[in-house]
Amino acid sequence: MSPRKKVTRQDWVGTALRLSLDQDRLPAAVPVEVLCRSLNVTKGSFYAHFRGGRPELDAAVISQWLRDRVAALPDIAVGAVQDPLDRVRMIRAAIADSAVRDGAMRRWAASDRTAAEAVAEADRIVTSRLERAVADLGFAAAEPDALARWLAAALRSQSIAEDQDGFDAVLAVLSRSAAVAALGSVTADDAVVLYAGGGGLTGDERTVLQQVVHLLAGRRDPGALPPVQGQAQASEA
Repeated sequence: MSPRKKVTRQDWVGTALRLSLDQDRLPAAVPVEVLCRSLNVTKGSFYAHFRGGRPELDAAVISQWLRDRVAALPDIAVGAVQDPLDRVRMIRAAIADSAVRDGAMRRWAASDRTAAEAVAEADRIVTSRLERAVADLGFAAAEPDALARWLAAALRSQSIAEDQDGFDAVLAVLSRSAAVAALGSVTADDAVVLYAGGGGLTGDERTVLQQVVHLLAGRRDPGALPPVQGQAQASEA
């Protein structure tokens, strides 16, 4: 056996996460003895770091899971990611990356109050950031809240969180719906229908759409707009 090393409290928490939630197991399925062997230390080291025993370690694991979960989400406060659709994609990607760990955590939450509170807080934060992104797409009233709650609930399923193509298809629909909502707020003598391509609207296309809305609202000639290649075309009904 190699010489024992000095371990930290964080080493214990990280090892517990790695051997339990990261392997789709609840912490109770990994005895302290197994953690000791993995860290090459004795139980004395464990109790030196966790005088409250296993409940104290479990509480530390839950706190670490929540910190990691939130830290992986895009930070909308700093405005580093301007495109709302990109923010939603980043949220999905972050959830997909931790899908196995999160699934085990949700099972743990069914029997542990502290774990349940952490899961509820993580879900609240995810829903809030999704709602902000959906609102920035141009939806109004109760729509961002409803759409964010449905998206957040769907992403709790590992298969959906990991289905990038399927999720991108949903975002394409949201993008086109937001475009229609923007045009719906314009009053004009002639009805205008915008047809967007299957990939949704690009940043340039959203800019042109905003120009269309402003021009129609001002009753100017929309034919003066520069054409957008491939993805969008307007026709009068």
